Amino acid sequence: MAEDGEEVTVAVFLHAVLARFRPVAVPGAPTGAVPADRAAQRAAELEPVFASLDGAVAEAAAVRARAEARAAAIRADGLREAEAVIRAARERQAAESEQAVRRARRDAGEYCDALLARSRQRAASIREQAEPHVNAFADEVVDRVVRGLTQNSEPPR
Repeated sequence: MAEDGEEVTVAVFLHAVLARFRPVAVPGAPTGAVPADRAAQRAAELEPVFASLDGAVAEAAAVRARAEARAAAIRADGLREAEAVIRAARERQAAESEQAVRRARRDAGEYCDALLARSRQRAASIREQAEPHVNAFADEVVDRVVRGLTQNSEPPR
């Protein structure tokens, strides 16, 4: 003979199999009726839920409006701050440019002074080297002019 546990398991299994074939409606012709309007039923069921959300929607709109106003104020503050930064930068740029021009002029002046000093030194050096030769060249030029005048005793025409 089978044990009690096996008999119960077989009975549950048979019940589940037979339940699949149970009729879903009363035998016979179907009853005449209007089909149910599922959309209307859902709308009627959800209408109170959505009505209770109206307050939350209004609050969300108010929060959004306050956030947009705050964002506009922040943007305006940022714009004013950016304009102030740009204005200060332009003022500093003008001062820096003026200072750079002064430095460039000072550097150019120093360079020109140094160049002039080197040029004067070079000119003095050339003068010192040329001085002994100048007298000799002057004497030679005078001699040639005198010779040229004496050889051509004819007056120029």
